[in-house]
Amino acid sequence: MEKDTSEPRAPRKRGRQRAPDVVVEIRVVSEHAQGPADEPPAELAAPAPSEPEPPLAADQILAEGDRLRLERRARQVSEQEAALGARAGELSRREEEIARREAELEAAFGFREDRVEQREAELADAQARLDRREQELTTYVSRLQAEFSRRG
Repeated sequence: MEKDTSEPRAPRKRGRQRAPDVVVEIRVVSEHAQGPADEPPAELAAPAPSEPEPPLAADQILAEGDRLRLERRARQVSEQEAALGARAGELSRREEEIARREAELEAAFGFREDRVEQREAELADAQARLDRREQELTTYVSRLQAEFSRRG
């Protein structure tokens, strides 16, 4: 025996196996049946090629199962699409809410920043007035001391 040198076969896929399209019919025929012994009875003869084969029950069951599975999968896909659409709408609503809130916070921050700048300017003016009054007071005290020392 020689080894097969051809390419190895691809592994067979495991999965659903279909029943072969073979119909077996067993009939009990008496020995007294009429007709030649070599010919099968007319009922057992193969159907004429012009007649279509009747659909097999196994094929119908498999086709029905496939149809039901595809319908169920189509329902699942449509439900998932609807759920994803709802989630996308919710995300859009949230994004708009975040953008609105961000704009509100930026406006509030701008107002606060303006108030702080205004208070800093007022404080700088008050500090300048205080420095000027302090200088005036120092000058006045110096004049008074000079006047007392001249009189004294």
